[in-house]
Amino acid sequence: MKMRHVRYPIIACLFLFLAAPAAFPAASVETEIGFSRDQVTITPIGEYQAVTLGPSGGTSQVGHPMLPERTVWVAIPAGHVAQSAEAVPIASAELPGTYRVYPLQTPRETIPLAPGEEIPFVEPDLAVYRSDQTYPAQLAE
Repeated sequence: MKMRHVRYPIIACLFLFLAAPAAFPAASVETEIGFSRDQVTITPIGEYQAVTLGPSGGTSQVGHPMLPERTVWVAIPAGHVAQSAEAVPIASAELPGTYRVYPLQTPRETIPLAPGEEIPFVEPDLAVYRSDQTYPAQLAE
């Protein structure tokens, strides 16, 4: 899959919708998360490119584009329970160029290998790579 542009969020807001005992009204917690272009690294891997964002983790579905993800911890007030979470992109920027994002490969520790044996390359999931939908579709959970 050739991608014309890779978008990355500059600032996103994470909203947590909280529920409390009936004596308290519903509340929400808002946290802003920012990223800068300087944190984005694009590294060639054969005919693909790996996109990383500083010391963040990444998407976890084998065969899908290996893109950076960031876990954000939000303190929830005592006596409240998170009912839902929502990430709202406030701004984004396009990275110049055309990219073929590297598909996530099977982690080594999940496959027993004989000495000298290589893990087989997992081809891109064409249903995802050919889609016009944003990936990943869900920004928060």
